[in-house]
Order: sequence, then structure tokens, then C-alpha cells
Amino acid sequence: MSNPFNTLNPSNPMNVNRLGEMKNMYQAFQNAKNPMALFEQLAYRNPQLQPILNQLKRGANPNQVFNQICQQRGIDPQQLIKALKG
Repeated sequence: MSNPFNTLNPSNPMNVNRLGEMKNMYQAFQNAKNPMALFEQLAYRNPQLQPILNQLKRGANPNQVFNQICQQRGIDPQQLIKALKG
């Protein structure tokens, strides 16, 4: 499975900004007292997240949902997590 994050070129500001935004979001979830409430706020602002929120509210395992989304987008979830942890 190819990983689009392997091709992040530091000389391309869009790639650096996108990864930086993702790192900030990862840290926000790590530091949140209530990650579900944070995700609900995000889903309220971004309707594309509603299907994920609905799955989580129905009791879906967050790790499985994450892995499923990564697979749909051709992203290796472990490499993405490594990139986010820095």
C-alpha cells in the first residue's frame, strides 16, 4: 500500500502545512479531556466528518474506523501515526 505521506517534500509549503495541521490536530486529541466532544465540534463544522461521528456514536471501534479510512485512501496507518508523532 503506497503512502502519500512518504512523498511529503519539505520544499513544498503545502505539504509541510498539511502535515503540520495534522500534527496539531493529533496533539489536540491527545491533550483533550473529552476527545469525543472535540470530534463532535469538528464534525459540526465539517459535515464530511458526520459519517465517522455516526459510526463512533453507534459504538464502532475508533482504531478500526481510522484503519478503514486509511485503507480507503491508500494510506498506511502506522506510517501516518509515525509521521504525526514526529
